[in-house]
Formats: sequence, structure tokens, C-alpha cells
Amino acid sequence: MDDFILARNKEIIEAAGIDALLVSNIEPGDRNFYAVTGADGHYIYSLAVVRPDGIPTLVVAGLEEDEAKGTGLPVMAYSQDRDAVIEKALGGARRVGINAGLLPCDLGDFLRRIGCEPINAGYALTWARAKKTPTELERIREAAYITACVAADIPGMVQADMTELDLLAEVDYAMRKRGADGFAFETLAAFGEGSAEPHHKSGSRQLREGDLVLVDFGARYHGLCADITRTYVCGEPADWQKALYETVLEAQDVALSMLRVGANSWEVHQAAEDHITRRLKELELGEGAKMGHSLGHSIGHFDHDGERLTRKWKGEPQSSDNSDLVIADGLVTTVEPGGYVPGRGGVRIEDDVYVTGKGTEIWTVDAPKERLIEVS
Repeated sequence: MDDFILARNKEIIEAAGIDALLVSNIEPGDRNFYAVTGADGHYIYSLAVVRPDGIPTLVVAGLEEDEAKGTGLPVMAYSQDRDAVIEKALGGARRVGINAGLLPCDLGDFLRRIGCEPINAGYALTWARAKKTPTELERIREAAYITACVAADIPGMVQADMTELDLLAEVDYAMRKRGADGFAFETLAAFGEGSAEPHHKSGSRQLREGDLVLVDFGARYHGLCADITRTYVCGEPADWQKALYETVLEAQDVALSMLRVGANSWEVHQAAEDHITRRLKELELGEGAKMGHSLGHSIGHFDHDGERLTRKWKGEPQSSDNSDLVIADGLVTTVEPGGYVPGRGGVRIEDDVYVTGKGTEIWTVDAPKERLIEVS
């Protein structure tokens, strides 16, 4: 058992004030299962019960028992009566921590039936995941390297008249070829006016001359995520496209120069957004042109791993008001300013950055971004 994970699990138990923690990975699954166990594999019928000593017990279906034993962790298998095995693993614990956002309702009902008090430990789990183990950091770095190499290859993938879905498929295939064991999220490919929609749904829109081409994607490597966005142009760029790209790249430089341990994330976000807002106005790109989203988000077992480089919302982890996130030593975060012109197109430039007391490391540095690259 990784000592770092063991200590992190103990912190979760203490922070949540619970007797045990129950994390379900039963489909659709909770990736906190992997954070508290350190397990590799696809345990889609499994749960983890963590006691105050930090050691997780795997509660698994019979078909996953052999794989689970390979972890070296305590294993309890079930065939029919899963609930009886969970109750035994809990060992009389009464205050049981759960991730309320992802725990299946039937398990919550079961806990109450056996006299347990379910306590939402979701915030404690989110807070704990911010502290990455050395193995997790290595895997995020590798995921970022795979992702950056694929981004560097995208100009060679683009062909005339291909659709957004065609490009999406090429990117996903390339990630697999380079060693990804999955995808951090559904790849986004957006052409032309679709690139002005930050959460665009890729479709059958065909590439046209003059389109901005925005691709947002990330590899998953042994359960850890990366996330990158690069923007290209089909053919020779128009002046407004070049100016928009330069504006967003400048905003990212502003943010990176301010990003350090102890920095106020809201101030970093605001400096980048103010730069974009000012330049968009100067460029006279229209009333609707804006950035409109947070500067970035932490990454790890989840592609959005609990923190954002902006102001917190009420009720978020470790916060009872709209307090600002202070950048902590060891944060792995995206930095992704964007500028969007509705109906015409948008630019986003996103990198994965590791922040320590020694400075910042850009883990997606192998993906070119110094200029608006022409494709097709």
C-alpha cells in the first residue's frame, strides 16, 4: 500500500469526522475509488471501504476477485448478497462517509437500514485529491506528454471536407496509438462558428476554407488525466483571426507569469480575462465577444478535479462563502484563456501546468502554440 495514499486516506477520515469511508465504483463509477485504493484496472462492480487506519478493503464481485487480489489489498468478494459483504467490511462503523454526488441511491438506503448515518465526505475527497502522490504525478505527466504529442500531429490529420467527427476520431485513435489507455473526456473538435462555443458538441459540420479549428482533448494514462486545447486555421488566416489568437496567447502569458504558490487564483484569472476583454473591444469584434469561463481547473483522477482558477462558488470544498482559491504547492492545473466571437469563431489555448515552490512546469510544452498554425 502506497504510504502517501494511506496518509491521504487517514486525512479524509479525520477531516470528514467519520468512522469509515465507502466509495462505490459500481457503474457509472466514482474515480475516487482509484484515488483511495491506488488500484489499476476496471473494477466496475467494486466498492472500497476505508477504515481509520487508512487501509482500503476492496469489496468486489466474484468475476473481479482474482484481479483485486493482485493489488495486495484486503479483498472481500460477493456473489449474490453484496449488502451482507459490505456490512461485514464496515465492521460496525456508524458514521459512514460517502460521496453523495455519485453514490447509488440503493446503497444510501442500505446504509440507513443497517443503522449507519451516511455523511457526505465528497468535499473531503476533493480536498484530499489535490495532494497528488508521486505515482499520480508521473502518470499525469505521461498523459500530458501523450496529449501534447498528438496535438503536435493534428495539422497532418486535417483534410479538406472532413467533418468534426472525422477529426475527433483521428485524434482519439492517435492517443491510443501513443499509449493512452482511455480518454479524459469526450474529445471536442469544432470548426468555424462552432469554435465560438466552449462546450461545442462535435457533429457532421464539414471543414471550410477560412475556418478556425479548435480541438480540446486529453489522454488518460493509468487512470490519470491530461487536458489540452489548440486552435488552428484552415488556409490563410484573416487579420481578425490572427489578432484574436495573439490576444489569447498574450493572456496566457500574463496568467503564467502570475501563477505561483500563494497566488490568489481569482487575481490570476481576472488579469487574463481583463486583457482579453480590453483587446476584444479594441479589435471591435462585436458586443458578444468575450472569454466567459474560468481560467483553468485542476486535473488528476478527474479531468475537472475539484478546483478552478477563479472564484469559488458557495458550498464548494473548504469554503462557506465566495472565497478565493490560493494556489497550493503541488497543484496540477490547466491554464486555458479563450476569446470567442459568436457566429464567427473562437480561440482557446490550454496547457497543463504543475506549480511548486520552485516555479511552474508546463507539461504540454511539446504542442506548438507560438503562432496560429495553418492546416489543410
